[in-house]
Amino acid sequence: MTHLRQLMIEELQRRNFAETTIRSYVHGVEHFSRYFHRSPDQLGPEHIRKYQAMLLSKLKFSPNTVIQRLGALRFFYIKVLKKNWSVAETPYPRKVIRLPQILSPEEVARLIDAADSTFHRAMLMTLYATGARRAEAAHLKVQDIDSRRMVVHIHGGKGNRDRDVMLSGKLLEALRDYWRGLRRRQSEWLFPGNAWHTSSRPVTTKVMWTACQSAAERAGLDKRRIYPHLLRHCFATHLLEAGADLRTIQMLLGHRDLEETTIYLHLSSRHLGCDSQPSGCAHHSRTGTTGQARMSRPPLEVADIIRSRRESFEQHSRGWINWQHRKVLDAIVRCRTAALGGHRDRCSDCGHIAASYNSCGNRHCPKCQGNARLRWLEAREGELPPTRYVHAVFTVPRELGPVALQNKKVIFNLLFRASAQTLLEVAADPHHLGADMGSSAYCTHGISDCCFIRIYIVCCLLEDSLPIMIAGSVLRAGSFCPSRC
Repeated sequence: MTHLRQLMIEELQRRNFAETTIRSYVHGVEHFSRYFHRSPDQLGPEHIRKYQAMLLSKLKFSPNTVIQRLGALRFFYIKVLKKNWSVAETPYPRKVIRLPQILSPEEVARLIDAADSTFHRAMLMTLYATGARRAEAAHLKVQDIDSRRMVVHIHGGKGNRDRDVMLSGKLLEALRDYWRGLRRRQSEWLFPGNAWHTSSRPVTTKVMWTACQSAAERAGLDKRRIYPHLLRHCFATHLLEAGADLRTIQMLLGHRDLEETTIYLHLSSRHLGCDSQPSGCAHHSRTGTTGQARMSRPPLEVADIIRSRRESFEQHSRGWINWQHRKVLDAIVRCRTAALGGHRDRCSDCGHIAASYNSCGNRHCPKCQGNARLRWLEAREGELPPTRYVHAVFTVPRELGPVALQNKKVIFNLLFRASAQTLLEVAADPHHLGADMGSSAYCTHGISDCCFIRIYIVCCLLEDSLPIMIAGSVLRAGSFCPSRC
């Protein structure tokens, strides 16, 4: 160890910096020195400027990582070398704040259930149920689980601060099952290291990364970026959606400033549904709508129905539902929510900030295809005569369903001819309508518990001189005559 490295470590330890911060700062100064192949005390502001430009342009480091590297160099030059540091010559890049892609409670349950061992399952449940950072969860001790008060004691968190979080009954039961299954139980660490979990040291944070990645792959969430800290975001967002206040969430997460916790307001679906927006600002007057009109949503959406009934639906339909159907259900549930990420919009006049979330883009999603469907319907309505239409349905008996699916061409032709002839005879009968009728038909079939084949026919009259069929009535000489069909 060189004299400068030892001196820097001592200065960091004197100020009681965390071990992770010490390793990060020492690594940053070491990388800076190796890039120029010179001792860091022989490098000046011009070298720092070139190094910063290289990190952003060549290595493509994020602005937050570059800020951390500059912080390490600033500490080294000011506290170790006792040199001046010019903020004007080494400006920090602007921070980038991106909203995480939050998992729904159902997706979190799928992720935890997909863990490949009770050890990984207990770790994932602890990360989600306590909102702990991965280093905090890795260093939990057995005595930190207080089953009498139903709390978890987290010691030495970020900023070397202790805090208590809630201990749910499900987490306590899962931890007890995991603990009983250990080959050799040592009395200190809750998650001991090595392959047999018998080490006298805790697991590393890399093990938690591996647990998240393997569980995400098994749960079918591998196309999304799943990492341990995401479970912490899910913990806070789901608490906020359940009605917890920001101050409580701040204490549970160990945030020093309440402003750090307000990011979850942009992730909570409960707060995104809020109708309170300023109505007098310029961007509302330009669009011609108030904040309430722009933010309103129907009381019940398809996604709400899927969330509430998906589990029972999949159990009832497990004989035929496949991964493609589940993919569509996932897309509809996640569409225009924090799960797909988004961005924040700021009004240039009033300064109001609103979160805009990405659409799923799935062609089966009613939200994504709503505008296209409306445009198509408007175009078709322009081609139709100005009259009302009757919707008739013809269905093959259930007993003939399997036979019809094996002989589609024959059965479909018979069904179309029989239904068309029936409608024409009924419409021509003067006791019913006494009119000529035009129609448009299409067929659908499916397989669930039983086979079904149906023909849907839309009927209207084509000749102006003949009565017009309107919802089961006949229009003659400006008056309605109810039909008997």
